[in-house]
Amino acid sequence: MDKQKLISFFFDFTGMDLDKLLEGLGIDEKLETQKIQNAVNDFEKYIFKRHAENPSYDGMAKVWKENQVFEELIKIRYTLNSEYKGYEDFKNHLKSMFSSQDFNSVLFFEVMDEFEKCLSDTILDLSTLSKSDVALHKKLHEDTRGEIASLSEQSSKQHQELLEVIKQVQSPDVSDFDWYFEAVELEGRSVNCYELKSQYKDLVLKDVKFWYVNKLWKETLEGEIDRALTWIGFIEDNIKIIDEFSEMGMLKILGDKYVTLYQKSNYQTMKAYLERLNFREHYIQSKAIFEDLFSDGASYKWIVTNKAEIGDIKVGSKLSNTDVEGFKKFYTLDCVGGPAQLVNDFFYEGKSLLVIEGTFKGNKIYTVFEFTTSGQANTRNLIPSRAQSLSDEDDKIIELIENSIKKGLDYDLNKFIDYSSLSKMKHYFIEPLD
Repeated sequence: MDKQKLISFFFDFTGMDLDKLLEGLGIDEKLETQKIQNAVNDFEKYIFKRHAENPSYDGMAKVWKENQVFEELIKIRYTLNSEYKGYEDFKNHLKSMFSSQDFNSVLFFEVMDEFEKCLSDTILDLSTLSKSDVALHKKLHEDTRGEIASLSEQSSKQHQELLEVIKQVQSPDVSDFDWYFEAVELEGRSVNCYELKSQYKDLVLKDVKFWYVNKLWKETLEGEIDRALTWIGFIEDNIKIIDEFSEMGMLKILGDKYVTLYQKSNYQTMKAYLERLNFREHYIQSKAIFEDLFSDGASYKWIVTNKAEIGDIKVGSKLSNTDVEGFKKFYTLDCVGGPAQLVNDFFYEGKSLLVIEGTFKGNKIYTVFEFTTSGQANTRNLIPSRAQSLSDEDDKIIELIENSIKKGLDYDLNKFIDYSSLSKMKHYFIEPLD
């Protein structure tokens, strides 16, 4: 165990073929890594038991896992393949990252120190090396790191040139970036805030656009259209009946409900409003849009309901759909018409998504936001240029956006008539007579 552990420490670090080396020395004993894993698991349970009731624990545990603290310390103390020079180097790196984090950093680093000590003690117990041998091994390890660092500095120019070549040919990685979303309550209303996140601080997502899309089901919309036209028919019939009678005649034949409606101070105004806007013609046009949209017999369709032109976005850029301190406000094109008229005219909206389109290293990237009932959002990144398998839904969404770019959008939305205004007409002209 002693020789094997010492050799595995040293040669795992230098990158030599450990399996062949051990075979040549006639050593076939397996590493007792299970004991270290058990120590890690026991420590995690101990910390959870100790700090689970602490309100800072959730935030601390989240940061702990996101930064793979367990894994990195094992690399530093056991496998010795960490990118950091040592424990203090890794610790200082985390401190520089967490200066603005909203969690108990003092508690975080106390727990981290405890785990580092636990891990170091466990590794020491596994080995029968004396403390002087361990110290010597540590010195050899540090000297080796110093030599490698020196060699790295000597070849830094070539190394940087190689990195530049790699950057030019590599495709963006889905893990390279993501959007952070938060719904903020501001003055009694929900405000959507977005921030571009990435481990690469110089990443720029170019020509960004926000696409708001909806999934419309044919069968449901058919029912909504029939209901809207039925309401309009009832409203027109009630007005026609009232116009044919005097107040006395209405009272004798139709009853006091009709008289009460007719005597409202704004009755003539509401009647003129209904006639001037011509609700019937508008909803007949909506029906024609619906029939044209589903003329191919499809059971559902994805449509664009709104769009926002953003431009180039750097990592750390913050965007919001309203005025929020620290965020850049973006503006949507609220006059998208055509099929989007169907979302405007009826209560049913179907499934709603936000798709953020951008370009990175010449590759189109789409981030799909699927909002949950709790006000949060699940995201997924789509890169069509890659040989990745996309779902039917994602294929249709990308096709919709590409076609919208080619054909353009219809900007003839009638903002004076929508489902809300039709509901008000129903409430005024129908419900009092029921």
